[in-house]
Amino acid sequence: LASTKSDESGAFTVSVKATPGRGMSLTAKASGFADAFKRIGGDGERHVRFELLPLVVKETFKAEPGKKDVKVFRDPKSGASFEVPTGRICKNGKPWAGDAEFTAAVVDVADPSGLEAMPPLTGRAVSGSVVPMQSAGCVFVDLKDPSDQSSLTLSPDGRGIEAKLPSAAPLPPQQPSVWHYDDAKSVWEQTGQALSVNGSELPPPEDDVSTSKTAEDDTLAAQQAADEDDLQSGRKKLDKQREEEGEEKICTCGFECKQCLMPLLQK
Repeated sequence: LASTKSDESGAFTVSVKATPGRGMSLTAKASGFADAFKRIGGDGERHVRFELLPLVVKETFKAEPGKKDVKVFRDPKSGASFEVPTGRICKNGKPWAGDAEFTAAVVDVADPSGLEAMPPLTGRAVSGSVVPMQSAGCVFVDLKDPSDQSSLTLSPDGRGIEAKLPSAAPLPPQQPSVWHYDDAKSVWEQTGQALSVNGSELPPPEDDVSTSKTAEDDTLAAQQAADEDDLQSGRKKLDKQREEEGEEKICTCGFECKQCLMPLLQK
């Protein structure tokens, strides 16, 4: 583990011992901006550029264990809103009572600089396969204890932070789902969290690999069936033409070929 500070221009240099076969995760932090993550691997010199997202929400609220209230935060510019359950905040795995700081940033996926601020869009699906991703919208959220800037979490037995994000980005060809970036593992992970698009809740994600394979097999089977139909249709037309011209029918089953070859093979 190593850390450093950038100079006034934002440039920095950090040196660590490379471990063969293992990558390293870099995290960039700056006041007023969302944390940014990059994963690098190999030895030797590496050049990395971070694009930091400005925080659009930074507010403090009271966490009260057991309460069913939610605190709503909004970003007027993007139209995004966040509902945080104030009674399910934890610190070091225990219910937390006291001040909690909520911060959020919104990624404009239509802007190249917004995509640059995101970790590479490759993630692990629920099937376990590593797949490319297409983002229709992305947000960064964080909870901290403002007194010491230590991390706060949500209790695993309750609801999470509900985010509503208007997006004009095109939907991916496959059913959209919610993905979470695990900064400890430096990987995007597909989740089974509920997702609604235009007011309609989508079913939980399925095995992407089997779904894709099934669709591919169905397409191939349909193509093979169409090719077979074309072949049979062509044979029938040829047979009819030869019959009309008084010529013998051509054997297409291979029987006559076998009759010619078998004596040769038996010698």
